[in-house]
Amino acid sequence: DIALMADAWIESGENGGRMLEDGLRAIQRSGRRRILVDISEIVRMDARTGVQRVTRQFFAGLVSVARERGGFEVEPFCWTENGIRYAREHARKELGVACAGEDELVKVQPSDFVFMLDSSWWSPERFDDLHARVHAAGGEVAWMVHDLIPVRFPETCEPGMNGAFRAWLGHAIRTADGFV
Repeated sequence: DIALMADAWIESGENGGRMLEDGLRAIQRSGRRRILVDISEIVRMDARTGVQRVTRQFFAGLVSVARERGGFEVEPFCWTENGIRYAREHARKELGVACAGEDELVKVQPSDFVFMLDSSWWSPERFDDLHARVHAAGGEVAWMVHDLIPVRFPETCEPGMNGAFRAWLGHAIRTADGFV
């Protein structure tokens, strides 16, 4: 078993144990790439409108495409005060999407693709550690830009939204590998 081989190598204290573990796990996945999808805000407070509706439908669509076509797997995650965790239980109970496993801390794997789908406009830096770990493992981060209304038409938004959105957008531009 590949996982047991990696565990034995790591326990031996040999240098490169982490790299071996990452490589063996990539082989075990048979080249399947993993997309980690941020659903933090719908876990926190799903207003069931606008961006939240798009987030729910886009996530469910990604899962559906992964099942139909294969080649990649989709994992939901959310920011919590106790770290960034998988949001599998929320996906099962609230989104009707079958996700195996518990809501443990996210474990970065080689070539993970983080898709910042949800409206993470407040404190985007709370995801910086995850993004750094993903980049260190050879992965990428892409942010979803749902619209530019807070920048183009700030008078239509809640007070403070323009500043918060601009700060988020600046942070995303500095940290992203790409945008949708």
